[in-house]
Amino acid sequence: MVLSDLCDEAGIQPSQYYRWQKALFENGEAALSDKRGQKACDRQIAELEAKLATKNEVMSELLEAHVALKKVLGVS
Repeated sequence: MVLSDLCDEAGIQPSQYYRWQKALFENGEAALSDKRGQKACDRQIAELEAKLATKNEVMSELLEAHVALKKVLGVS
C-alpha cells in the first residue's frame, strides 16, 4: 500500500506523517513516553512515602509508650 493512501485513510497529510516520523527517529523514547502516567506514578510514590512516614511516627510513639509502661510495671 502506498503511504499517501494510508494517510488518506487516516485523514492526515503526508507531511504530518513525516513530521511524526522525524520526531520518532530523533527522540523516540521521549516521543513514546507517557508523561501523564509517570506523573501519576510519582504522585502515588509521594503519597505512599508520606503514609509510611506517618505509620513510622505512630509506631515510634507506641513503642515509647510500651517501654514506659514496662518500666512502670517493672517488667523486663
